[in-house]
Amino acid sequence: MSRIAATFARLGAQGRLGLIAYLTVGYPRLDATPALVEAAAESGADAIELGIPFSDPLADGRTIQAASQQALKGGVTVGRALEAASAARKKTEVPLLFMTYLNPILAFGLEPYGTASDKANLIAKTMTFFGP
Repeated sequence: MSRIAATFARLGAQGRLGLIAYLTVGYPRLDATPALVEAAAESGADAIELGIPFSDPLADGRTIQAASQQALKGGVTVGRALEAASAARKKTEVPLLFMTYLNPILAFGLEPYGTASDKANLIAKTMTFFGP
C-alpha cells in the first residue's frame, strides 16, 4: 500500500480529516526545506505538498507568488527541488507530493522528471496547465 493510501486509510479508521501542509521549495532558503518538512510532519501534517516555484504562477495567490519569487531568486530549479525533496524524504515518512506548473516540467523533461521524482519517493505529482 502506498504512503498516501495508508495515510487516508488511517484517517478514515480514526474518523478524522487529514492536514496537508504546503511549503514552497526554497522558501525562505533551499537548505531550509528539509528541516521545514520535518517540522511540519512533527507538528501533525498528515501529508506535505511541496510547491516547485515557477516564474509566472497565475493560479496561485499573493503569498505563494511571493514565496516562489524569493525561491527563484535563491536559485531554485526543478533539479534542486528534487534534491531538496529527496533530502526531506530522509527526515519523515509522511507522504510528500509535488505541485507545480507544467512549464517547468516540460523544460526539465517529462521522463527525467518522472524518474527523479520516483527516485525521491514522491507519491504524487500534480500540475497546473493553462492550455488553449
